[in-house]
Amino acid sequence: EGGLELFIEKTKVPECLENQVLVEMQAAPFNPIDLKGLLAGATLSSLTQVTDGERFGIQGSIPNNKPSALRRRIGKALVFGREGAGVVVAAGTSAAAKRLLGKTVAVKGDGTYQKYLLIDVNSCLQIDQDLSPRQGASAFINPLTALSMLMVMRSGGHSALINTAAASNLGQMLQRLCIAEEVPLINIVRNNQQAKILSAIGAKYVLNSEDARFAKTLEKYILETGATVAFDAIGGGELAGQLLNAMHEVFSDDRGYLPTLNGGLRKHLYIYGGLNPSPTVVKRSFGLDWGIEGFLLDTYLREISNTAMERLRNIVAANLTTVFVSSYEEEISMAEALNPEVLVRMSELRTGGKYLLNPSLD
Repeated sequence: EGGLELFIEKTKVPECLENQVLVEMQAAPFNPIDLKGLLAGATLSSLTQVTDGERFGIQGSIPNNKPSALRRRIGKALVFGREGAGVVVAAGTSAAAKRLLGKTVAVKGDGTYQKYLLIDVNSCLQIDQDLSPRQGASAFINPLTALSMLMVMRSGGHSALINTAAASNLGQMLQRLCIAEEVPLINIVRNNQQAKILSAIGAKYVLNSEDARFAKTLEKYILETGATVAFDAIGGGELAGQLLNAMHEVFSDDRGYLPTLNGGLRKHLYIYGGLNPSPTVVKRSFGLDWGIEGFLLDTYLREISNTAMERLRNIVAANLTTVFVSSYEEEISMAEALNPEVLVRMSELRTGGKYLLNPSLD
């Protein structure tokens, strides 16, 4: 077995280059992708607190059957966290950098789980100065994912969509965005409590995948909305195949329905998460007019124009307390994050159970 070590280390505060700013981080969310990288597949029951000289941290064991990609991390110290928010306390010499000095900004970049983050100004989003870093901590990944989903939907000629794990922070943002944009959205959750969360914010189409009538109700909602594209955060198991089969079944020519606008449109499913790590199973009962592919936000954003990217950033900044508001179960310090019980609880990925790191508490 291999080993995992998570420690808090003191380092020298870096100096800014011309187009960089130094951000005192005050809020950084623990997203699923962050936790996956942070824990590196370690066995959660093996996590123990240790003190190594001046360092305080956690050690755990990693089974031998974990992906070979982890071998590249052996012996390397990495800082995790992909987004967050804080206050700019130093700036480079460029006009763009100086304009941010003293401002509260949201940031997107590697290494947000540290007290001081050196980052390029183009990776910063100045937020309303009446807002706290907590309110801007999740201003990038989830909001831009929701906006990108609608862009992908429209570019493919679709007019409605399906989303799984729909009661998450991202799912709730997508629902509020679809209401604002008047886009029909079918939400799939796994229990009635999650369904109530979405209904409370105005969702019309909410399905519990554990319900005995799930398959029939899914087809009914697809027919009503015309949904021919789905985004799946579950990844593993048979749900992806069920969604494709349902879309095909509704719009096939042999069901006796009157022709619909989406009858000849290619059915598509994008997998954007892996909440279920098992293989994706598609028991195909349809022809060839369909597609499955992965959806990675960073890859998609690299493919759009700078003008389109700036438009998305402005939409997010203007709607951080409405469409793109995020909620957190608890705000913790770096020392508190290095608690095995806390890490196990965060790894459960419960709806409404997202944690927020505040390095300024240490």
